[in-house]
Amino acid sequence: IPFMGDLLFKIDTAMSCFSDCIIAPSKELQQLLIKKGVSRQKVVNIPNAFNFEQAQHINEKEFSLDKLEFAPEIKLVGMVGRLVSVKNFEMFLRAAKIVIDSGVKVKFLLVGDGPQQTILENLVQELGIDEHIIFLGFRADVFDIVSLLDIFVLCSKWETFPISLIEAMALGKPVIATDIGGVKEIITDAVNGMLVPVNDHEALSSAILHLLTQKETAKKFGNLGRQKAMKEFSLKAMCDTLSSLYKKIQSN
Repeated sequence: IPFMGDLLFKIDTAMSCFSDCIIAPSKELQQLLIKKGVSRQKVVNIPNAFNFEQAQHINEKEFSLDKLEFAPEIKLVGMVGRLVSVKNFEMFLRAAKIVIDSGVKVKFLLVGDGPQQTILENLVQELGIDEHIIFLGFRADVFDIVSLLDIFVLCSKWETFPISLIEAMALGKPVIATDIGGVKEIITDAVNGMLVPVNDHEALSSAILHLLTQKETAKKFGNLGRQKAMKEFSLKAMCDTLSSLYKKIQSN
């Protein structure tokens, strides 16, 4: 409910006067808090992190053969998240329609559940792409599924600092995301991934087709994305920064 979100944000910023420090996971949120009246000295940017040890135990071939059984020539494009409006799965499906119509052998995976499932299933039927779309629902093995993808997509209308994007990059997957929130602090367009405008499904389909057909570019984005994720968003780095911050607050 929009007005509730505004109200809660106002309460949060009002409560800042009782805080010694406020941690913002993205620089954009940090600047927004300052703009809303929170003291600049109180707001610290510490990015979200991911435990990369999880990435050491994935066997893509065994998982694909034993569980999902996709033919080797089928390309897999996936998106993970709650099936809610802000995640913008509609944009994902409309882009999928264009990619499918181009003749590429591809399947689109939607991982997650939520109140929009029926709406999205109806859209799939309306677009006539049901043979190429797989709703996997809620899964406890999301990380394993992401390891199978040729491309990971995030096309939300809003994100602060999405962990799912970092997870996909940690697995070396080429990523495409909408240019919103803290996403541009994770992806540098045309360097370690691709950014597209919000609600522009044609731009998203072009980006997907580009990475499906330009294998070397996709591989380069995947490698550089993994390097950035492991260097800047490791759990150890975040814990070290938090520990230093807590010690600083305690000493004051």
